[in-house]
Amino acid sequence: MNNFIFPVSSNNSYIPDNFKCWSLDLSLPEFTELAFSGCSCIILVECPAGWNISRRGDWEERHLDFYFIESGSFTLRTKDKVIHAKAGEILQITSWDDRYLEQTASGRHVYVRFNNPENYPAVSASRCHECNAIEDLNFYTTKLLHPNVNLPNEKLYRQFLAQLIHILLQRELHWLSDSESEEIQKLQQILNDSQRRNFEVLPIAKQMGMSFSKFRNFCLKNFGKSPRKVVEDILMTRARGMLNYSPLTIDDIAEQLGFSDRFAFSKAFARHNNTSPVAYRKYFNK
Repeated sequence: MNNFIFPVSSNNSYIPDNFKCWSLDLSLPEFTELAFSGCSCIILVECPAGWNISRRGDWEERHLDFYFIESGSFTLRTKDKVIHAKAGEILQITSWDDRYLEQTASGRHVYVRFNNPENYPAVSASRCHECNAIEDLNFYTTKLLHPNVNLPNEKLYRQFLAQLIHILLQRELHWLSDSESEEIQKLQQILNDSQRRNFEVLPIAKQMGMSFSKFRNFCLKNFGKSPRKVVEDILMTRARGMLNYSPLTIDDIAEQLGFSDRFAFSKAFARHNNTSPVAYRKYFNK
């Protein structure tokens, strides 16, 4: 391993000339489902060779980085492995590893940051594999990066792009055996239902077709935590998304998430996030 790269001692970045990026506005309605589920950043990037970053895993909040590579190539180095990623592939990086990432050939990619990896037990290490939807991704990003007066409906293109990224993320986040993946996806769908107001554990277990004890064992096996903690974690992910990307009042958010009032919601939010909903929204929207 290159001694000049490891051990990574700090967070550094090198951005060469002609590096260009466009961040998508996740507060737009087209991205609501993505934002509420934990996606905090989508950036379209045109990147020359030589761009690189080094990151200390213990210096960051836990999250996942996804690079949907439309053209060009990357090399990722961690303490354990070297991954070479090229056009047509998805590079998934876990933030808790010390790492060095370099753009080895100029190209374009879509960068997505996804928070709360603890809610997705399939994710344990950085990896790379082929993606059969890169051409579709490239089609929509090209339209949005270089719009013209003949583009009939830019909102519709954003909507299709959001749906495609959502599907691709769900595939990555549920990288398990078919049976495990189906059950975890079912739980995610139940808890992310925008119409849901009841987040008590027993009704959720029944909806999963499980007894309470079976549901408890399922949560402990796949998430390493109790059902109540699993539900609370996903609920707070939705709460942070709503505070970040929606105009809803805190009273409205409390009602949508099934809390009796804003005070019960604020108490639960502060316990989980070490800050109040008001302070959180103020900080992330300043």
